[in-house]
Amino acid sequence: LFLANAFSYATYLNVQKQQLAPGPDGNPPMSPFTFTFWTFLLGGLVLGAGAVFQVPKWDIAATPPLAWLANLFLGLFSTFMNFLLIALISKRTSPIVLAVYSTLQPLIGTVLAVIFLGEELRPTAILGGLLIVGG
Repeated sequence: LFLANAFSYATYLNVQKQQLAPGPDGNPPMSPFTFTFWTFLLGGLVLGAGAVFQVPKWDIAATPPLAWLANLFLGLFSTFMNFLLIALISKRTSPIVLAVYSTLQPLIGTVLAVIFLGEELRPTAILGGLLIVGG
C-alpha cells in the first residue's frame, strides 16, 4: 500500500503540473482552485461509492453536531486548503521539489501536536519521523 500511495501521489503531482501549465496549442492553464475542486469532487465520488457499504453500520442521527462541524473544518481547511496551496506552489516549482517539502508535513504536524495538544511523543513516532527524513 505504501508504494501504491507513493506512486499515486507522484502521478497526482505530475498531472497537476501539466494541467496548471499552458497547453501546447495555446490553451490557457487550469486554475489551481479549479484543479483542486475537480480533484476533490472526483475523489469524493470514488470514496462515496465505497462508503455506501459502510452507511448501514453508521447511525447518522446519533452523530453530534460538533462532529459534523469538525469534519467540515478538517475537509475545508486541513485538506482542501492544503491541496490548494500545493497546486499554487506547483505552478512555481517542480513536482520533485514539491514532493520533498510535502514529506515535512507529518513531521511539522507531530511537533505541533506535541506542543499545542500535549500529545506524547512515542518511540514509534520518532522511528516514523526518522524513516520520513531518511526517505
